[in-house]
Amino acid sequence: YHSGASQPALGLMQQNINAFQNEKLDAVIVNVAGCGAMMKDYDHIHRELTGDKADHDDKSSSDEARFCHLIKDINEFLVTLGPIKPQGRIEVVVAYQDACHLQHAQRIRQQPRDLLQLIPGVTLRPIAEAELCCGAAGSYNLTQPEMADRLGTRKVGCLMDVKPDVVVSANAGCSLQLQAKLKEAGHNTAVLHPMELLDLSYRGGRLAEIQ
Repeated sequence: YHSGASQPALGLMQQNINAFQNEKLDAVIVNVAGCGAMMKDYDHIHRELTGDKADHDDKSSSDEARFCHLIKDINEFLVTLGPIKPQGRIEVVVAYQDACHLQHAQRIRQQPRDLLQLIPGVTLRPIAEAELCCGAAGSYNLTQPEMADRLGTRKVGCLMDVKPDVVVSANAGCSLQLQAKLKEAGHNTAVLHPMELLDLSYRGGRLAEIQ
């Protein structure tokens, strides 16, 4: 869809909808911000690509609308449930990077922070320009590598200004971009998903296991 390939996009969307057609499901959990944003928008995208003018806002008039209603980001889902506080202490300074597809597309900003702050020992430091893209942006770093590199370098500067032990991001594309730019800048700082730190605390593990 990002590359303008409408028919393949529609086929893949239908394949995913078919895979999760189970009336017993309460939610479909996604742990990658870009995927979650896309899947939550299937109904709108389907109407856009097919010219369907029907109003599906009631979440019940199409397979796409019903599917979209099931999709939850993992951070969003856990905070809604009210998770049991983990007990394993992890003494670590965290710089959290807001994935664009999470903070802008899905309107999810506070939930990952709330989960990280449940972990004993975690110090979460705010970074400058938190709303700024890291340069990954789906396929943007492939189609516009020079601009993506500039954005990545700028983002890494903001992250490193707070002297973190680890960088945390909830999107695979962002993580790959940040890992590359951190390495390029000479930093040996791990980039982790929020769930990795949360899981480590629940298991009583040590940070060295996942760095």
